[in-house]
Amino acid sequence: MKTLAKVAFVSLLLIVFTTLPCISADKPDWKPKNGLENNMVVYGKVNIKGDIISDNKSIIAAFGPGGETDCRGIAKLKDQGAGYNYYLTIGSGKGNEEISFKVYDARNGKVRSVVETISFESDKNIADKILNAYWFFYYVSR
Repeated sequence: MKTLAKVAFVSLLLIVFTTLPCISADKPDWKPKNGLENNMVVYGKVNIKGDIISDNKSIIAAFGPGGETDCRGIAKLKDQGAGYNYYLTIGSGKGNEEISFKVYDARNGKVRSVVETISFESDKNIADKILNAYWFFYYVSR
């Protein structure tokens, strides 16, 4: 009986983690805040359920502690010859803020939350950062 309960619990988690972070939407109207005096750069690829996005109409956005109303930077994915990458400049008025990400997947018109966050550090560059949407589903199903 305990095994059945564990299977039911894991199944429920899979449903929650694979449906809640994905919302059908029109292209979002994210606009970064102006007047932020500090910047950092993050670049890399976006992975959705094991599929690296290869579409130049998809957008990635960074958000501060205020969530979607606290946009800190946006970037389109661009073909760099060795695949599609984002190059995202993130702004902040102060350091050590937690930065979260969302991806607009233009292939299907859905906004997806990225589970990873980073801590803002002024003038820092983070290279080859793969941001994973639906990371829980992806790693459990491998």
